Amino acid sequence: MTKPILLFAEDPGAALYMRGLPTALRAAGARPVTLALPFAAPYFDGEALLDAPATLDEAAAHALLDRHDPAALVFGTSENPESFAFILRTAARARSIPTLAAVDSAPNAEHRFRGRSADALCFAPDTLLVADTAAAEGFRALGVPDAAITVCGHPRLDEIAAIRAKWSDADRARQRQRHFPDATADQRIVVFVSELSVGLGDNPFRRDASYRLAGTSGSDARSRIIGEELLLALSALPVPIHRVLRLHPKQVPDEEADFARLFDQVSHVEPGLEVVNAADLVVGMTSVLLVEAACLGRPTLSIVPRPEEKIWLGDAADAIPSVHTREAIAAFLAGGVDSGWPQTRLHDASTDANARMVARILADVDRSAA
Repeated sequence: MTKPILLFAEDPGAALYMRGLPTALRAAGARPVTLALPFAAPYFDGEALLDAPATLDEAAAHALLDRHDPAALVFGTSENPESFAFILRTAARARSIPTLAAVDSAPNAEHRFRGRSADALCFAPDTLLVADTAAAEGFRALGVPDAAITVCGHPRLDEIAAIRAKWSDADRARQRQRHFPDATADQRIVVFVSELSVGLGDNPFRRDASYRLAGTSGSDARSRIIGEELLLALSALPVPIHRVLRLHPKQVPDEEADFARLFDQVSHVEPGLEVVNAADLVVGMTSVLLVEAACLGRPTLSIVPRPEEKIWLGDAADAIPSVHTREAIAAFLAGGVDSGWPQTRLHDASTDANARMVARILADVDRSAA
């Protein structure tokens, strides 16, 4: 193949999903070129990334396509309703270049390609590369045909399955000492995995009348409400707890300082997988890091403000315990006081997600060239 495959990522979630694609494409004989904006760039460590245009507009999109003349465009979704991905996709469509989008999780199918329009599929690509069947179902419900969806699995879970097989109890003990140096030997370490409370379709991330949980401060932010409910329940336990707030990669620590003071420790830049592996319990909502903790077999709990949000865990929803009332949170935590919380049983076989993505990308390229 002489023409390159153009990859574009803007947000951390998409970058985590796509970061193995350059290597996998090269192994298949293709030539990837990658443009990653600042929040996504660190995930492509070792890649020679393209310089981002000074202005992310239509002219920049056409200049990029003129310069590289790609055989296909693969872009990740983001929380930005004015994403450069949409401009690139429109420019590529005008040139009959196949377009594919990598969707790393199930939530917010109706907002991922809407932009500022009223059409949920306004900027949808020709093909969707989705992480699980829950994501696929969300897009089918919007009218995307089966032929335009490939369920690939998540490459990160393939990586974690291999890591899980290598890490020993001694590794976990060293991780605990390294990442929680102030925790005493008798303390249970509970990590709360925070999320952004803004993004695609803002309403689901702000309290409304359907919320079953209210928090303790009066905040309407989903992540803060859940964190406060967790802290309230932990305060009633008869065992010592070391409470850790794990910030989302896009959260700014200074902006979370008021919330962070409620915890014993804040984690932000430390390796997330090591942090959750060393914890005695990982609590979150529906983030990828919570699913990663489950894939490691660590005890996990999903707390959601509305029961229907459980499906946002995707195919991990059946394995990760999920609660949505103050009483249920307290009952789950109390159940782990004597002998610890149960390990999560999420041991799916490797899907080789990168290979599945590459196969569909190349198939679309071949179909377009025929």
